[in-house]
Amino acid sequence: MSDLATAMLILATYGLLILCTVLIYAQAIRRKDHVATGIMDGVPMTKKHRWMMLFFEFVGYTNMCVVLHGVFAITYFRAASVAGGSVIAGIALLCGAAATFGAVATFVPATVVAFHLVSLLRQVDPD
Repeated sequence: MSDLATAMLILATYGLLILCTVLIYAQAIRRKDHVATGIMDGVPMTKKHRWMMLFFEFVGYTNMCVVLHGVFAITYFRAASVAGGSVIAGIALLCGAAATFGAVATFVPATVVAFHLVSLLRQVDPD
């Protein structure tokens, strides 16, 4: 495979990573809003349902983003080590660093939001 084709393949996989992350994280944000407001599609939700949505959907979606970024970061770093000192290695390292940053940039705010939602749900009156 030529260097240009390899570089385009690495960049295409990074583009797919970003697309998947946007789609998955958009679902997490929607779940966060449902948990915070207690209303889903105009229908009030029980406190138990809000707790379940927090842990099984919001935390699940955000963890999926973090794991996806982590797996891609490891793959990019491995590809960079195999490529040696070529331009391909530089592109793979750049994508690996960006994927690592994406994992951290998803994990930290999601953790803060999850703790905020837990404290919010603790204040809700029982059904």
